Amino acid sequence: MKTEAGFLMACALTFGVATAFGASEETYEAFGMRFWKALSQADFQALETCYAPEVTLLAGSELLKKEWGINPGGDRGKDLQLKRADLLAGYKTMVAKIGIEKWKEALSKIGKDKVSFAAAEKDDQFYKGVRKGDIRMKVAAGPGDDALFFVLSQNADKAWCVRMERTDY
Repeated sequence: MKTEAGFLMACALTFGVATAFGASEETYEAFGMRFWKALSQADFQALETCYAPEVTLLAGSELLKKEWGINPGGDRGKDLQLKRADLLAGYKTMVAKIGIEKWKEALSKIGKDKVSFAAAEKDDQFYKGVRKGDIRMKVAAGPGDDALFFVLSQNADKAWCVRMERTDY
């Protein structure tokens, strides 16, 4: 009995140490697909865990329009840094106006084969503010070159999060 308890304790400690050192880290691909599922289903609770505390909406983004309530000037010509809660409030307004079922139907038609990832090999690659090692997630959303872009970064705990985006729905 003593040996069995010792074995179980050793297993628990090993698992705890392995987990603490990232043995079960989520890959950027797995994170990206989890994020895309949450966004396409308008699952705002799940999205709260996907975005960084501060997010940059890149110039040209749909959410920069005045009608979504997070950029009072409505200038789509320049980047806007905002808090996660403000970004999600803009998404909630947009989804409410479009209709949740229409939103889900439109985004769920975009298959996994339309999602690709590219690693930044240097700072400011893809967009100003991108850091070496960040991942640009591209979702080919429509005909031609229509695409949604998300910049994935690792936080201090090495967990992936969306730190920047350029979307035009």
